[in-house]
Amino acid sequence: MATIKDVARLSGVSVSTVSIILNGQARARKISTKTEKKVLEAIKELNYNPSVSARKLRSNEEEKYTIGIYWALDFTTGFLARFINGIQNEILKSKLPVTTVICPFESNNLKNEKALKSMSTYNAVLIANINVSDREFLNENQLPIPAIIVNRQFNNYHTVCIDNKKAGETVANHMLSRGLRDIGMVVQGGNEAFYGMKERGLSFFETFKKRGVDISKENVVRVENSLSGGVKAGEYFLNKGNIPKGIFVDSDVMAQGLMHCFNRNGINVPNDCEIVSVGIGPKDFSEHFTPSITVVDMPIEEMGSQCIKLISEILEHNIEDEKKHILLDTNLIVRESSPAI
Repeated sequence: MATIKDVARLSGVSVSTVSIILNGQARARKISTKTEKKVLEAIKELNYNPSVSARKLRSNEEEKYTIGIYWALDFTTGFLARFINGIQNEILKSKLPVTTVICPFESNNLKNEKALKSMSTYNAVLIANINVSDREFLNENQLPIPAIIVNRQFNNYHTVCIDNKKAGETVANHMLSRGLRDIGMVVQGGNEAFYGMKERGLSFFETFKKRGVDISKENVVRVENSLSGGVKAGEYFLNKGNIPKGIFVDSDVMAQGLMHCFNRNGINVPNDCEIVSVGIGPKDFSEHFTPSITVVDMPIEEMGSQCIKLISEILEHNIEDEKKHILLDTNLIVRESSPAI
């Protein structure tokens, strides 16, 4: 097992210089880019892992990898629960020696996460639900540790993504096959809408447009991604006095709020209005709602599983130079809120 002294010897610098670089302080301590590059090349050549090496020196316990899971604070907890479930099941199945750490961060503030700039905290990281400024940070700053970006497309990082474009298209085609032309949309509002949501919504909108159906802007409601947000969307349609024959809702939690509002006000789903949602939360929530909700189910557990499989390849088989991009398909589950033809 390589040590920090081996890295210092190979790169021709002091141990303290290696330590400064490992802790992401090269710029602050005015260490040249040339020296930093030599040290990083030595680390790669020796396959030196500071976290694992330090742990081995501290104890005789079985070696474990520490994986940081960076998760934006303002995203649905249902998504996180399913993602973690997929991760845990794959870890148990593969017996990969992994310790996971949940690292919540404020959306658009990933740049403030110091551990991402250091090689001494995590062996690898998963980064989920990033927004615009977070994307810019990752594009402009290649992280010094292996990173997998979840549900976002990046060329310079490993990615595990859901085919959000196809998801929106799938819902639109289902509604079109039902003969629905008077369409509404309920989407997350403001600048906080995440990329996947925007991509699904745009794909849904464009699929109808290609078939000669324009969705009125008055029928596109932007609300908070919550039960109360869904209720507000329902109140909007009721006050408007014209409820569309079909409504696409970009999360099942908003769909439940919307349908609750309709049920209380005598609007029958699906006879008066059909509803199709994106399945993000626990599957049995939408399955056992009244009426049960038709969803395009996001393969969130599979996404967590694929992340662990990819981490195993990166850490156990050293594939870091070859960026892998995994794209997962979605599945339309037809239920009572928008039945089959």
